Amino acid sequence: MEPLLAGIYAGDTAELSLKATFPQFREMGRKHRSLILGLLASKKQPAPKPREGVPKVAYNSLFLTLEGGLTVMTDALAAALQEERVITGQAVVGLTRQGHRYQMELSGDERTEVEAVILATPAYAAARLLQDQIAAAVYLEQIRYVSVANLAFAYRREEIQHDLNGSGVLIPRGEGRMITAITWTSSKWLHSAPADRMLLRTYIGRLGDEAWTRLSEPEVRRRVAAELKELMGIEAEPLFCEMSSLPASMPQYPDGHVERLQELRVELERTMPGVLLCGAGYGGVGIPDCIRQGKESAEAMLTGLGDER
Repeated sequence: MEPLLAGIYAGDTAELSLKATFPQFREMGRKHRSLILGLLASKKQPAPKPREGVPKVAYNSLFLTLEGGLTVMTDALAAALQEERVITGQAVVGLTRQGHRYQMELSGDERTEVEAVILATPAYAAARLLQDQIAAAVYLEQIRYVSVANLAFAYRREEIQHDLNGSGVLIPRGEGRMITAITWTSSKWLHSAPADRMLLRTYIGRLGDEAWTRLSEPEVRRRVAAELKELMGIEAEPLFCEMSSLPASMPQYPDGHVERLQELRVELERTMPGVLLCGAGYGGVGIPDCIRQGKESAEAMLTGLGDER
């Protein structure tokens, strides 16, 4: 269980809040006495009805992606915002209440007034903007973030002897390896590589194991390639290797996270109405979690603005 549950958050299962990370498992344990009994009971439940717009191939799949990559989604969002005022390349360095409105100070010395604010930022960034005005915001600074990275390796299919008859492997913390997981990307997503090529994506970094951040990129590549050789017998040089570093990107929800966050939201509503929090640092790190939070925040913001008008 540890590499599966902790791997999603790059954390330590002993330190993560079950209520904040996997509430469904918590409920299963309470209702059925154990996860095993709960999972068996869930199999007897009728399958959910397909949602409108979801292709049949996705009805029973736990994993979905976009054929053109996740930039398809961000490109669509950017296109939808073309008629709006979008400021890029600047950070928000100050947020103060001005009566029923808020003044935002940008790093380019620009100031702008708005009616409401959704802070879709990491917790530590939100803390810098709120800590002088919201006492409970001190909690945001206590949410630890882990630095992770992934490295994509491409090979010729004949150079890999492994059958790759699955979607990948998870590596327990006790193995003492740099790699925490490997996704056999071209087996999991058939469209991601030509038939005679194989694409593997390796993941590194987790709570208590961020030594890779002190190494050069060539050294990280060398060590990961060496572990791929040991784990999968890959002797060939990759056609290419692309490394993506994600510093301070994985929030660690500590015990009591749900309750502390609720206290913060209550104080925000009282002291800075119209300022809302959403994103991976608060209610789930997955893309569906972040989309859900974004929708909920937008609806709450519009409701609040409608009440004022």
